[in-house]
Amino acid sequence: MSSQQPLPVFLTPGQVGLILQIKERTLEKWRDVGFGPPYRRLGNGPREKAIYELHALGTWLEQYARPGS
Repeated sequence: MSSQQPLPVFLTPGQVGLILQIKERTLEKWRDVGFGPPYRRLGNGPREKAIYELHALGTWLEQYARPGS
């Protein structure tokens, strides 16, 4: 029997924006300056899209958690 890792769950910038309660444009600006949750690029050129792995988003958020929250 093989033990397989579950496939990662990916989110769109819109979904991440809803979770973080920020606009997609804010995520775009963060990507431009090297801030924000880790993301992957799909495609290239003007049709390039960013996607975010759910687990990586949670890990990124943990870095900014305040004690007692």
